Amino acid sequence: MQKFAVFSLPIVQLVDSLVGSTNAMRVDAVLEKELEAGGEVEQRRVSSLVVHESLSSCVGQATAAFAIEVLKGRVQSGVQFPVELSDDNVDSILARVKDGALTWQVP
Repeated sequence: MQKFAVFSLPIVQLVDSLVGSTNAMRVDAVLEKELEAGGEVEQRRVSSLVVHESLSSCVGQATAAFAIEVLKGRVQSGVQFPVELSDDNVDSILARVKDGALTWQVP
């Protein structure tokens, strides 16, 4: 795998220099909630779109934002699942990552 990475790196760099290396992630989520009466199900759809100029800088920014929360003592060090973080932690991390985004459509 390492040999393939070394071989393909110049090709990737050439393509990136010609067309850019913008990365985007879109997340579509559906929340289903059973209503009390009659067993009907209510659906709520949410979509988010985040675009960054560079994947590597985006990943670095997200890692740094999480590390800042750890250093401030707001989050325990180690592996954390998003659902384990408080809303305040999530808001703080997302606010830091938002700074470098080309597009930020998060409800």
